[in-house]
Amino acid sequence: MKLVSSMVIAIAMLVSVLTAQQSAVFDEPFARFKNEFSDKEYYKAYGTLRSIVELFSEKVPLLLRNVMFVEDDDNSYGIYEPKGSSNFASGEPLYLYLEPMGFAYKKNPAGYYEFGFKADFVLEDDEGNEL
Repeated sequence: MKLVSSMVIAIAMLVSVLTAQQSAVFDEPFARFKNEFSDKEYYKAYGTLRSIVELFSEKVPLLLRNVMFVEDDDNSYGIYEPKGSSNFASGEPLYLYLEPMGFAYKKNPAGYYEFGFKADFVLEDDEGNEL
């Protein structure tokens, strides 16, 4: 129940900042969700809510939350061990954990859905000199 509430609040906040034309696309699915939820048709309501989240993902840019350095590369969504500091020894690998939002999946040749992106980083010392 907390997940559903959190999702509804997050999407409602997004829709509140959109223009009327931009947010109109959410009107019908929100109305359907409200009816299904009120009628205690929870499986249908959950499916509708998932479709709203997919629609949300199509309409917003890539967003990253919970970005942090972690101890190793053995991480799953919500399962990670934060690194104690942002200091690294020379040659020590950097592992990042992040939770993306506002992205689309694609089906790979094996039939599994995947997500990925590439990023470039510039490392600087305390004086701003590139390392």
